[in-house]
Amino acid sequence: MAAGSILFLIGVITLTRFSSLPPVWIAWSLPVLLPAGFLVRPLRWPAWYAAGFLWALLAAHHDILPVLDHDLQGKPVTVTGRVVSLPEQSDHHLRFEFLVQSLIGPDGKPAPAPGKVRLNWYRPYPEEVVPGERMRLTVRLKRPHGFMNPGGFDYEGWLFRNSIRATGYVVAGAAIRPAAGTRFSVNRLRYRLRQRLHAVIGGTANEPLIMALTLGVRDQISRERWQVLSRTGTSHLLAISGLHIALIAGFAFALARWLWSVSGRAAA
Repeated sequence: MAAGSILFLIGVITLTRFSSLPPVWIAWSLPVLLPAGFLVRPLRWPAWYAAGFLWALLAAHHDILPVLDHDLQGKPVTVTGRVVSLPEQSDHHLRFEFLVQSLIGPDGKPAPAPGKVRLNWYRPYPEEVVPGERMRLTVRLKRPHGFMNPGGFDYEGWLFRNSIRATGYVVAGAAIRPAAGTRFSVNRLRYRLRQRLHAVIGGTANEPLIMALTLGVRDQISRERWQVLSRTGTSHLLAISGLHIALIAGFAFALARWLWSVSGRAAA
């Protein structure tokens, strides 16, 4: 097994030495290759190596391609898709991730969709943008770009790790909503919980912290409060405490449910 893992890794590394990606249809031999490698003993080690190469090829075509066409950068295009993140709201703009399912260029012709993009919607923007909602927007997009300053934040790398293929903004007044989204998603649930929490604790001084700890919503925390958290060494709590709270709540729920089921008096 250790030898197979090493050969699999070597296959992955081999793909990184290519100057261009081989065609994706080669990877469709993977479902046939793996059973043959296990059934035919002499082919076992070559099969592990080929499996690593082909798996990396599939991942590369999924994560690196598709990309936004150079000719479409900065031009108004019409995209149709759905919201796939919890919108972040500030005084001047609304930011969210949008999964582009179709794209129409400025000439009215269809073009390859770039996948997930990160959009800013400047005022005036709608009062409510719900995760999972399908929308048709006119936007201006550009390929991911970031500064490569040593020690600085690698914005382009962050976009790549989050599978964001382009960034841009919504052209004001160009939104059409064909139909409200009905698909369930975790972000849609988080949105509804944020609405309910805001109805209960809205306007209180600790609302931004409670939102961050329970739902991971950190866009309401002011710059001054971030500075206080950074100076006191407690800013990392907002990144991990929400997960801990969810785990404890889940364990407490499971324990209470088990006690309820074994207690005859409680179940009566």
